Amino acid sequence: ISRESIQLNPNCPETLLRCARGFLFLESPFQDLQYAKELLDKAFAITPNSRFGHHVMAEYYKITEVNIHPNV
Repeated sequence: ISRESIQLNPNCPETLLRCARGFLFLESPFQDLQYAKELLDKAFAITPNSRFGHHVMAEYYKITEVNIHPNV
């Protein structure tokens, strides 16, 4: 559903951010951190001052850099 939403609204930052967050918190093997980062980068290119965007980016770094996995 997330990938379909992105195809329907490829330049909507809210859609991109919500889908990125979804891909961060999906269970393995569906979690896709690389795709989530791509969506975050695209959303920030459109709206760099988004509070929700910064929140999702912090969650991304918490999972990837600090190695805190929400699904454990």
